[in-house]
Amino acid sequence: MFNTREVAILIWMGIFISYAFYTLTKKGDEKYFTGLLESFKRLANHPIMILTFVYIVGLFYLLYEFKIVVGWELIKDYVKLILFGLFPMIFKVSSKYKSVNVFEMAFGLVKFSIVPIFIINEYTFNLFVELILVFVVTMLVLLVTFAEIKPEYRSVKNPLNWVLGIIFLLVVVFAFRNFFVNIDDVKSIVFWEKMFLELLLLLHLPLLLFLQIAMYYEQIFIRVKFKSQLGKNIKSKFSIVWVLFRNCHFNVNNLEKAVNQVTRNRVQSLQELEDIFKETA
Repeated sequence: MFNTREVAILIWMGIFISYAFYTLTKKGDEKYFTGLLESFKRLANHPIMILTFVYIVGLFYLLYEFKIVVGWELIKDYVKLILFGLFPMIFKVSSKYKSVNVFEMAFGLVKFSIVPIFIINEYTFNLFVELILVFVVTMLVLLVTFAEIKPEYRSVKNPLNWVLGIIFLLVVVFAFRNFFVNIDDVKSIVFWEKMFLELLLLLHLPLLLFLQIAMYYEQIFIRVKFKSQLGKNIKSKFSIVWVLFRNCHFNVNNLEKAVNQVTRNRVQSLQELEDIFKETA
């Protein structure tokens, strides 16, 4: 079952999406949704995304088969973990592949805050309070973000942060009070499985490393193709990837140098590409 906070979030999301769709349809801008769906379709059809989905689904199948993630509660929480835990990590790796440290990001999950965060998210208010809480917190976060962007409104940033801090403190007190009232929950195996479910994200470390390397390969390939006649057919594409792999392998430092080299130099042949990549090894 969904807890009351999850239900409140789903309700507000439904209201927002319905209102947005109604407003755009009324203005004759429903093609915006069509364009959005087309963008998602193109993204989903990208080879890297296909491999990403295959890895995620394959890993879930193994976890289910080995009875690690079974039952509606765990499956629901695991899906939430993928949507709100893994996908933001994937986005960060894909957009900041040059600066992100995948190992630090992944092993940062192993921290004491797993326990209090789990308790806060598990022991929630009733639905009516959660509906108000989700709305108010969302509005306050949007106002704080707006105040950061607009210098003339920065004076209200600190008071808004104080309000958010007070709300968070009340949520923490209520959650821990409910936890101690229902202390017998710790006798359940599901309780501990749900608490440390986040650690399963570590199993996606190979995927995140692959995505970082793949982004380097893709950027190098795009630059080579843009500046030369290479990569115009399948054979040429594989040749570029093979030359790159033979010289740089999966070494991030060498791949970074290779990106800089192909950005500065115009390549006309595979031999020239080979010579450039050899300088990075």
